Formats: sequence, structure tokens, C-alpha cells
Amino acid sequence: MGTMRLNQREEDMMEMLWEQGQPMTSAEMKETLEKQGWNKSTLFNTIQSLLDRGCIRISGLERNNTQYARQFEAAVSKEEYMARLLTEKGFTRSELANIALAMTGGEKGKKRTRKENDALIADLEQIIRQLRASGD
Repeated sequence: MGTMRLNQREEDMMEMLWEQGQPMTSAEMKETLEKQGWNKSTLFNTIQSLLDRGCIRISGLERNNTQYARQFEAAVSKEEYMARLLTEKGFTRSELANIALAMTGGEKGKKRTRKENDALIADLEQIIRQLRASGD
């Protein structure tokens, strides 16, 4: 897979798939995206582009009367997408802790509450448990 940077339409479609959390047919996508001004051509071009780039995949078929429609789902999570973008921008794994602190309000001049700190620590402990389990 080449560059991960998506254009705005591709990002909009991925956001919709991430939010849905389940496979969708092109008709279901169209119903959601036409409210944002999408037409059939834009929809199918974006689906094809995301398929070609490996960002979405065909996950099955759904029967609609006598026809079958392909179902699509995200092939990368939102977190994987963001991590690849950061990597392309030159961020390294060693900067992960600083990025996490910045994203959780750890920047200068802003204090987190004890409850926020406890939630962050719990999230980080979960990540550590997952890393340790995957190393077995």
C-alpha cells in the first residue's frame, strides 16, 4: 500500500464505515452520503479507489429481492489509519508517549483531573497488557 493519505471524499466514506461498525452495501452508503451532496458517480469512484488502496474490502453479499449487493467494510481501523499518517509524517514509535500525553490534555498550561489521569492510566495499562499478551 502506498501513501495512506486519503482525499476528503475517501475520509468521509471511511468515517461513515468506522462509525457504522458493520458492513454496508453501496445503496446503504448512498442513502447516508447523498445528504452530503454525493451522487452515484462519486460514490462508486470513491468505493473503487478505497478498494484499490486496500482501505476497504468486500465482506459479503446481501440479497435484495432477486439481486445480490456487495457489502463493504473498513479494512483498516481509524487508529491504524492515523498511525500510518503519523508514520508518513516522520513520527516514530519513540514519540508515542509524548503524542498520547498531548492528545490527553498533557500540554503545558493545562492540568488533567485525577479522574482523567486514572482513565488515561487504565487505558495505557490495557495497551501494555495487550502488548505483553501478543509477545507470547
